Amino acid sequence: MENHVAVYVANHMKTGYGAAYIRIVKALASGIESGELRTGLPMPSQRELARHLGLHFTTVTRAWTEARKRGLISTQPGLGTVIAASGLRPDPRRDSPDEGSGVIDLSSVWSPVLKIPFDLSSALVALGGDQGIALFSARTGRKNNRVPLAAIEWLQPRFSKAIEARVVASAGARAALIAMMRLVVGNGGTLLTESMTWPTIRSMAGMLNIRLSGVTMDNEGLVPAALEQAARETGARALYCVPTSQNPTNAVMSIGRRKALAEVAIRLGLTLFEDDAYGQLVEHPLPPLAEFAPASTYYIAGLTKCLSPSMRVAYVVAPSVRAASQLDDLLRTTMLCPAPIEEALVNQTMADHSALRHITKVRAEARLRMSISESAFAEFRDLAHVGPLFIWLKLPAYWHRAQFVEAARTRGVIVSPADIFAVDGERSENAIRIATGSAPNQSRLFDALQIIADIVSAPGALSACSS
Repeated sequence: MENHVAVYVANHMKTGYGAAYIRIVKALASGIESGELRTGLPMPSQRELARHLGLHFTTVTRAWTEARKRGLISTQPGLGTVIAASGLRPDPRRDSPDEGSGVIDLSSVWSPVLKIPFDLSSALVALGGDQGIALFSARTGRKNNRVPLAAIEWLQPRFSKAIEARVVASAGARAALIAMMRLVVGNGGTLLTESMTWPTIRSMAGMLNIRLSGVTMDNEGLVPAALEQAARETGARALYCVPTSQNPTNAVMSIGRRKALAEVAIRLGLTLFEDDAYGQLVEHPLPPLAEFAPASTYYIAGLTKCLSPSMRVAYVVAPSVRAASQLDDLLRTTMLCPAPIEEALVNQTMADHSALRHITKVRAEARLRMSISESAFAEFRDLAHVGPLFIWLKLPAYWHRAQFVEAARTRGVIVSPADIFAVDGERSENAIRIATGSAPNQSRLFDALQIIADIVSAPGALSACSS
């Protein structure tokens, strides 16, 4: 015989809005208020209710915890968990545990916004006086603007040889890539990249009349043999790749894979554009590709993902002093170098080490969000590839990515389908990317991931979504 509470909750939570655990709590409160759920009525077990509702077990566990806090259920000796009180109204202040029931947009990858003692205004104050005033009249693109020692010191530990004479600053990683694509690939050329890649690369390539050609990937990223074949077939001169926490798949190249890839590049004369956007957020970063192919690699280290979205400054370690000079000239000519006031702000925070302290805190926050993500998808660990700032979630066969994205949207969560990352759209994986760093805080992230996990575990929602 079915439990009366389980049947009631199943029938009354369908019309609710918000996270599944909140809708369970609202259904309980509504039943108590109406008198349909009487005091002392036995509750189903958490596992039984999870099966009945087609939800993740941890979702029901959270609902139980919330219902106890509100006084809706209690545990009685000899009776188990029962309805605790009649006529208790829902607390509207608790219906959404954080900023309200608005949409949670997890479609764009950004570093978490942290409310920590890192006050950029104090760095601006430190630039005050005549020196600070002079920044407002300084010209962008001025010649002989050397990268400060503090930035070199931040980059140098990643390399075994001195890099000081080969470092150039740009107005973010995009600016650096536009300049390098123009310099190395040229109008009408071909750029190789991972078969699933950062969508902005396609936009920049189109702007420069550059063809993109995707290279087959596996769980470590680019496959060296596939790279060699693609290079020979297309005649491409350059490759763009993300060896650590590849966007969107979160693939991480092992040292062996990096060495093999570098060997192919050296043998074929390929130039590598290595984007290390997420390397500072992993616990134990591996040596960059530039260590294994130093004369062939432009290494890019931006600050927007590990420090702040407003820090539009990136550093490029070029393969030679000559290449650095050519890149610097192009960046200045096209005004793709940093604005003086922005560059001075970054230099100040690098020099007083506040930037490095903040990066450490962003890394710690990313680890906590990874833990939340791994817990949310514990039952789908073979499908979810969790990284510092996003999750690559391969969908079960009963879900199509477009339908899944729409189902999530109707529940208030926005995620990205695999299609937008596929260089060849017809070969897109049946997957979605979830940008965990974009959630305003850990609680909102938890809510969003619970909604997504609920959808993954409820194939019955597919027919409703398709109808």
